[in-house]
Amino acid sequence: MNTIKCELCGASELTKRDGMFVCDYCGTKYSLEEARKMMVEGTVEVTGTVRIDNSDQTRGLMQIACDAY
Repeated sequence: MNTIKCELCGASELTKRDGMFVCDYCGTKYSLEEARKMMVEGTVEVTGTVRIDNSDQTRGLMQIACDAY
């Protein structure tokens, strides 16, 4: 059986309360769909090119810098 680990603190003790999975240590809540996504076992292979687009963040930071100048 797969174990679910809290993405925030790494604990593997989660309890289902009121339809949500709650970490017993830090209190982070996960919906059923989020918990299912966390149940992936093994490695995930990504083929091709992965592009990370930070252009919106870059534009925002440039605007802050121009305003500060």
